[in-house]
Amino acid sequence: MNAFIKRYEGLWLFTRSPAAIIAAVVALLSIIGAAFAPFIAPVNPYDLASFSLMNGLLPPVWESFGNSKFLLGTDDQGRDIVSSILYGARLSLIIGLSAMTVAAVLGVGLGLASGYYGGQVDMIVMRVAGI
Repeated sequence: MNAFIKRYEGLWLFTRSPAAIIAAVVALLSIIGAAFAPFIAPVNPYDLASFSLMNGLLPPVWESFGNSKFLLGTDDQGRDIVSSILYGARLSLIIGLSAMTVAAVLGVGLGLASGYYGGQVDMIVMRVAGI
Protein backbone atom coordinates (compact mmCIF):
# COMPACT_ATOMS: atom_id res chain seq x y z
CA MET A 1 0.00 0.00 0.00
CA ASN A 2 2.88 2.36 0.76
CA ALA A 3 4.26 1.98 -2.80
CA PHE A 4 0.82 2.83 -4.18
CA ILE A 5 0.67 6.05 -2.15
CA LYS A 6 4.16 7.10 -3.19
CA ARG A 7 3.42 6.35 -6.83
CA TYR A 8 0.31 8.53 -6.99
CA GLU A 9 1.26 11.18 -4.46
CA GLY A 10 1.47 13.87 -7.16
CA LEU A 11 -2.04 13.07 -8.35
CA TRP A 12 -3.33 13.14 -4.78
CA LEU A 13 -1.71 16.53 -4.15
CA PHE A 14 -3.09 17.82 -7.46
CA THR A 15 -6.67 16.85 -6.57
CA ARG A 16 -6.35 18.64 -3.23
CA SER A 17 -5.39 21.98 -4.80
CA PRO A 18 -8.32 24.02 -6.18
CA ALA A 19 -5.94 26.42 -7.96
CA ALA A 20 -4.24 23.55 -9.78
CA ILE A 21 -7.57 22.08 -10.87
CA ILE A 22 -8.85 25.45 -12.11
CA ALA A 23 -5.59 26.04 -14.02
CA ALA A 24 -5.80 22.58 -15.59
CA VAL A 25 -9.42 23.13 -16.65
CA VAL A 26 -8.59 26.53 -18.18
CA ALA A 27 -5.59 25.05 -20.01
CA LEU A 28 -7.66 22.14 -21.28
CA LEU A 29 -10.45 24.44 -22.48
CA SER A 30 -7.88 26.63 -24.24
CA ILE A 31 -6.37 23.64 -26.00
CA ILE A 32 -9.78 22.30 -27.02
CA GLY A 33 -10.85 25.74 -28.24
CA ALA A 34 -7.67 26.09 -30.28
CA ALA A 35 -7.89 22.58 -31.72
CA PHE A 36 -11.51 22.96 -32.77
CA ALA A 37 -11.36 26.64 -33.75
CA PRO A 38 -12.76 26.12 -37.28
CA PHE A 39 -15.85 24.47 -35.78
CA ILE A 40 -16.32 26.72 -32.73
CA ALA A 41 -15.46 30.17 -34.07
CA PRO A 42 -18.40 32.16 -35.45
CA VAL A 43 -16.37 33.43 -38.44
CA ASN A 44 -13.01 32.69 -40.01
CA PRO A 45 -10.72 35.66 -39.25
CA TYR A 46 -8.65 34.85 -42.36
CA ASP A 47 -11.67 35.23 -44.67
CA LEU A 48 -11.61 38.88 -45.70
CA ALA A 49 -15.05 38.69 -47.29
CA SER A 50 -16.66 38.06 -43.89
CA PHE A 51 -15.64 41.46 -42.45
CA SER A 52 -17.56 44.70 -42.60
CA LEU A 53 -16.12 48.03 -41.52
CA MET A 54 -19.63 48.95 -40.42
CA ASN A 55 -19.20 46.40 -37.61
CA GLY A 56 -15.99 48.03 -36.40
CA LEU A 57 -15.49 48.66 -32.68
CA LEU A 58 -18.73 47.04 -31.54
CA PRO A 59 -18.84 46.52 -27.75
CA PRO A 60 -19.26 43.10 -26.11
CA VAL A 61 -22.74 41.60 -26.05
CA TRP A 62 -23.39 42.49 -22.37
CA GLU A 63 -22.88 46.22 -22.94
CA SER A 64 -25.39 48.56 -24.52
CA PHE A 65 -25.36 48.48 -28.34
CA GLY A 66 -23.68 45.06 -28.19
CA ASN A 67 -24.50 42.63 -30.97
CA SER A 68 -25.32 39.01 -30.10
CA LYS A 69 -23.39 37.91 -33.20
CA PHE A 70 -20.13 39.20 -31.65
CA LEU A 71 -19.79 37.85 -28.10
CA LEU A 72 -16.70 39.89 -27.17
CA GLY A 73 -17.27 42.62 -29.74
CA THR A 74 -15.17 43.54 -32.75
CA ASP A 75 -11.94 45.36 -33.46
CA ASP A 76 -11.56 48.47 -35.64
CA GLN A 77 -11.66 46.37 -38.84
CA GLY A 78 -14.89 44.59 -37.91
CA ARG A 79 -13.22 41.28 -37.05
CA ASP A 80 -14.81 39.14 -34.35
CA ILE A 81 -12.67 39.06 -31.18
CA VAL A 82 -13.71 35.51 -30.17
CA SER A 83 -12.70 34.13 -33.56
CA SER A 84 -9.40 36.00 -33.43
CA ILE A 85 -8.64 34.60 -29.96
CA LEU A 86 -9.45 31.02 -30.97
CA TYR A 87 -7.43 31.13 -34.19
CA GLY A 88 -4.60 32.98 -32.42
CA ALA A 89 -4.47 30.32 -29.72
CA ARG A 90 -4.31 27.71 -32.44
CA LEU A 91 -1.32 29.37 -34.05
CA SER A 92 0.38 29.86 -30.68
CA LEU A 93 -0.04 26.19 -29.79
CA ILE A 94 1.38 25.11 -33.16
CA ILE A 95 4.43 27.33 -32.70
CA GLY A 96 4.92 26.23 -29.10
CA LEU A 97 4.65 22.52 -29.90
CA SER A 98 7.00 22.93 -32.85
CA ALA A 99 9.60 24.68 -30.70
CA MET A 100 9.25 22.01 -28.02
CA THR A 101 9.69 19.22 -30.60
CA VAL A 102 12.81 20.82 -32.09
CA ALA A 103 14.29 21.38 -28.62
CA ALA A 104 13.55 17.79 -27.57
CA VAL A 105 15.06 16.31 -30.73
CA LEU A 106 18.18 18.45 -30.45
CA GLY A 107 18.52 17.89 -26.70
CA VAL A 108 18.11 14.12 -26.87
CA GLY A 109 20.36 13.83 -29.92
CA LEU A 110 23.14 15.93 -28.44
CA GLY A 111 22.78 14.24 -25.06
CA LEU A 112 23.08 10.80 -26.65
CA ALA A 113 26.11 11.86 -28.68
CA SER A 114 27.68 13.45 -25.61
CA GLY A 115 27.14 10.36 -23.50
CA TYR A 116 28.29 7.93 -26.18
CA TYR A 117 31.46 9.70 -27.28
CA GLY A 118 32.34 11.48 -24.01
CA GLY A 119 35.59 13.42 -23.61
CA GLN A 120 36.00 16.33 -26.03
CA VAL A 121 32.53 15.90 -27.57
CA ASP A 122 30.94 15.96 -24.12
CA MET A 123 32.90 19.05 -23.16
CA ILE A 124 31.93 20.92 -26.35
CA VAL A 125 28.24 19.95 -26.09
CA MET A 126 28.11 21.04 -22.44
CA ARG A 127 29.78 24.39 -23.21
CA VAL A 128 27.34 25.05 -26.05
CA ALA A 129 24.42 24.06 -23.81
CA GLY A 130 25.75 26.36 -21.11
CA ILE A 131 25.83 29.29 -23.50
